[in-house]
Amino acid sequence: MARQWKVAMRSLLISVFIFGPLLCRVTGTACRSQGLVAPRESRRTVAHAESGTITAVDVSDGRKGGRSYHLEFFTLDTRSLFLPVLLHADMVFYVHTGTWRILDGSEHFVMVYSNVRDLVRGFDSQILQMGFGVAEDVIEKIKTVEKPPPIVPFDHKNETESHELNWRDGILEALLGRKSLELFNGKNKKSRAFNIMKKKPDVENIHGWSKTVTHKDAKSLKGSFFGMLMVNLTMSSMIGPHWNPMATEIAIVLRGRGIVEVVRPLNASDISGEDDCSTMRFSVKEGDVFVVPRFHPMAQISFSNESFVFVGFSTNVKKNHPQFLAGRWSALKVLDRTIMELSFNVTEEIMDRLLAAQEEGVLLRCDGCAEEVEREIEAEVKREWSEEEERREKEERRKEEERREEEEERRKKQKEEWKRKEEEEAARRQEEEKREEEEERRRKEEEGEEWKRKEEEEAARRQEEERRRKEEEEEEGKEWIRKKGEEEAARRREEEKREEEE
Repeated sequence: MARQWKVAMRSLLISVFIFGPLLCRVTGTACRSQGLVAPRESRRTVAHAESGTITAVDVSDGRKGGRSYHLEFFTLDTRSLFLPVLLHADMVFYVHTGTWRILDGSEHFVMVYSNVRDLVRGFDSQILQMGFGVAEDVIEKIKTVEKPPPIVPFDHKNETESHELNWRDGILEALLGRKSLELFNGKNKKSRAFNIMKKKPDVENIHGWSKTVTHKDAKSLKGSFFGMLMVNLTMSSMIGPHWNPMATEIAIVLRGRGIVEVVRPLNASDISGEDDCSTMRFSVKEGDVFVVPRFHPMAQISFSNESFVFVGFSTNVKKNHPQFLAGRWSALKVLDRTIMELSFNVTEEIMDRLLAAQEEGVLLRCDGCAEEVEREIEAEVKREWSEEEERREKEERRKEEERREEEEERRKKQKEEWKRKEEEEAARRQEEEKREEEEERRRKEEEGEEWKRKEEEEAARRQEEERRRKEEEEEEGKEWIRKKGEEEAARRREEEKREEEE
């Protein structure tokens, strides 16, 4: 674990972690950044408290499946404490402003370190109670108390420091051994903190200076993959074209603006040499982060009105020796001149002039270079913007044409649908009319048959009535004749009786 920090003034610390492939990359303008640049505005807030802020950014080396790098920026107020954490990866700090002190512990909120408090609270309460040998209420308090912010105010008591250090040294000696403890405490002639400003520049002239820090300078870097570099370019200056055969550089701009030009090596099979993205150029400003992968030739250029200062972290620096293309240390001079002539496909005179003209090769004067490149970048951006606008307009026209065709097709289908519905409606009406006519005909036929039936029934009824009337009349006649006969017989009998009496 690293250490606790006590800050004497508001400080800015920059830390870097190295990771494997990262799926989410910072993207930039095609052929100029390829994900190599993370502007200051792209930093995200990892943690924020009244006593300080932590921001972070991820930047890749621009290669598919390549490495990505995680950088964090710590800003701590006066007398503040960054609470203890457990590191998951190597962590290197650069102190930009302020002073600070480290004891034990460091914390990460994304993927590279863990809060010590969370590690303890993750265990079951009974295990913690038995493990620490404390009462249940102590563990309950630790488990239920509100989580503090990552950075808190801190007023360290000097009188207890000696006892705490002795106790801490005992723990570390048991874990790491005496030699590691002496290295940790700086008793091996080298402190864990290294002042890069006091280191003598590796290269220095009127155009600026460059410094590198490896495990040979800072013993605390021994065993890690990290090294440090710092470059200060004066106005209108340039670091000559060079590449790192073993190291990738991750740099943060501390002051000014500059131009970074990176050449992406082409495949040997690409004999045409045509590749729109072979050169990546980008402008960087204070707070921006940029990456230059190993084997990628690069040049950094300052503007004519301000210096360009950046600090960086590099990987595998133990075996890395920057290779320059120009100057007295040019790697091209190592090869046979005839072979170089054939490689460049130029004459001997041209090759002699190319390799003999520059005597320096590391820090050079470059009047107006940054401005010219920036104009080219701006022109390229405008051209790309124009091409993008043209592409968007073509795309809009294409979409508009597709929309018109779709609308025309929709109207055509709608018209066909309407025609089909009209035909179906006409057929339906014809069918209904036909059905109505058939029903009317059938009704009339049914009504005619009914009328005929009723007439026949009426005629039969009249005939029956006539028959009954005649029968009744016949019966009445017969009854009348009978009565008349009876009356006539009675009258005759009466007459006969009277005649007899007489």
